[in-house]
Amino acid sequence: MKPRKIELENFLETCRKTSRVLESIEAAVLTWAVRKEKVLGSFNRLMRKKRKSAEKLPESWHEMAVSQVAAGQVFLHPRRTRKFLRNYRDELGPEERSLLQHFIREPWFYAVLALEDTLEMGFFTVVDAETRDKLLLYSPAVQDISRTGAKLYLTLLFHNGECYQTFGPLHYHRGFQAYDFEYFAKQLSPLFYVENGLSATIANNPAAFLLLDTWTEFPHFVFRDEIVQICSDEISLDDFDPQKYSKDFDIDTKQEIVQCRLKGHDSPLRTAAVYYDRSKKKLFVQATSLELYRKIHSVLAEDFVFSEEPHWLASFNMNLAARQILDKEMPATSYVNMFEENKEPVSLEEQKHLDTLNAFIKELSRRRNEGIPCSLEELARKHGVDLEIARQAQEIYEKVTSKFDLDIDGGLEGYLPPPPIVREKFRLRPLAFFRSWASLTRTKPA
Repeated sequence: MKPRKIELENFLETCRKTSRVLESIEAAVLTWAVRKEKVLGSFNRLMRKKRKSAEKLPESWHEMAVSQVAAGQVFLHPRRTRKFLRNYRDELGPEERSLLQHFIREPWFYAVLALEDTLEMGFFTVVDAETRDKLLLYSPAVQDISRTGAKLYLTLLFHNGECYQTFGPLHYHRGFQAYDFEYFAKQLSPLFYVENGLSATIANNPAAFLLLDTWTEFPHFVFRDEIVQICSDEISLDDFDPQKYSKDFDIDTKQEIVQCRLKGHDSPLRTAAVYYDRSKKKLFVQATSLELYRKIHSVLAEDFVFSEEPHWLASFNMNLAARQILDKEMPATSYVNMFEENKEPVSLEEQKHLDTLNAFIKELSRRRNEGIPCSLEELARKHGVDLEIARQAQEIYEKVTSKFDLDIDGGLEGYLPPPPIVREKFRLRPLAFFRSWASLTRTKPA
């Protein structure tokens, strides 16, 4: 049941009071955490290790991320919160001591939140992706960014006695799904995740999750109106006879590996296959949608026991992000690549088509970023691009780049960083969004 307006007004007063008291001790907490407790060691090490990714984010992001991580390393842990309170008790007022005692009883936590309902006065109903609990959240940052269509957030939360509030940057993601963060956690720390869950895994290594902000503005990767997924699993199997399933699979062999590709699904963005490694005696399944994964399951389930739900599930975007940030792949990736090497290489005619389209998109990007007006017909004619394809490219381009035009002010109560991938960064890499789309538009030579 939704809170009544008078209840929200009372909650708002609590939120404002909590923010005011928290602001009064914030500087002392952060200074103590960084200088005395040395809480940023692992954060700084990962930022140095992944410098190429970290440098894509603006300086303001780094400043706010450091504050968020440092505060989290205090208030996530009651023992450390108690230690700060003990060391600073004489310098704190009654309200400040009371708030810290409250945080000892109710520690902060990281959460991935899906926006469910917009209420009034900056309040929202959100769903915790890990626990599936519905939470009442107060966040001016969500109020601002939700207007742009973002509905999935990673943030640091605390409970003020009435509702939840955020602290530090609100990390929004347009091109991820809630299950993506479970995949990332499994790849980052598989045993720790199984034993402790998603929130604890984020708290144990927040830097890795925060680097996902380099993917904030990437839209969903969609093929034929469906989000492209990577679904994968593996089972130990002493023997496997591929010919038994020749009705359903196209069969190929390379070295000790047998590939069984589901018939009727030949596009690289709409495919599913089984790989049997004779030397390891393991069967690997990989598909680009849950539907296709379950089709394979229905074919094999009569003979083998394996889960109808894949152990590994990620969107195409998260699969790429985990590879970039964690250097981790799906377990069947090496087998997929092995058989992709047998595919016919791109012809000179196809490459020429791609080069022409890329040159068109690059100039379209440059003109938009520099504010130079242009005629689409003239630009298409200049680069020798079919006008209809040019219109499709412009439509996709405008849809993608419109997500970068944000003007949002921050503040203590859930302050928000500027978009991590600013327009200047996009201008330097304008083709990244179009490579897969372009490959679908190229004309096969006669």
